Amino acid sequence: MKLLKAIDLVLDNLEKYACALLLAGLTAVTITKIILRIASLPSSWTEELARLMFVWCIYIGTAHAARYGKHLKVDILSTFVKDRGNYVFRLITNVSSILFFVLLSYIMTLVLQFMLVRPQRSAAIGYDMFFAYLSVFVCAVLSCIRYVEDIVRATVEYKEKRQAKEGV
Repeated sequence: MKLLKAIDLVLDNLEKYACALLLAGLTAVTITKIILRIASLPSSWTEELARLMFVWCIYIGTAHAARYGKHLKVDILSTFVKDRGNYVFRLITNVSSILFFVLLSYIMTLVLQFMLVRPQRSAAIGYDMFFAYLSVFVCAVLSCIRYVEDIVRATVEYKEKRQAKEGV
């Protein structure tokens, strides 16, 4: 459990600070775009850079949301079942999410391999589009880790509740 807490702390800080830096950069680039537009200076690089930062922020935020279970979900069933049912629903949700993100990471591995063989460059800045697509792969890997963490956390919580009930 100590290892889980250490991984959780590292990933949590990494995701929070990365999103904060990306949002700050996105804000700065957008303000720069506004200033350049007011000054009648064309700048397509700002739009491209803002788009790249926004994409990375979304995908890192997706993994961070997985940690706290903040994704859209239907939880009406959990109101009708007891502890064991909630535990089973949580396991089903986590395992299906892991399967989805494993499949996504596999597909993105193929896409990234293709991008290495046939590199594409962005129009204005000229950065390798590999880095834009890499954000999806990073999201999938981080989300898998987060859902595995939640399975462990749910199992520990369920066992503790059962032991507390049996001890009463």
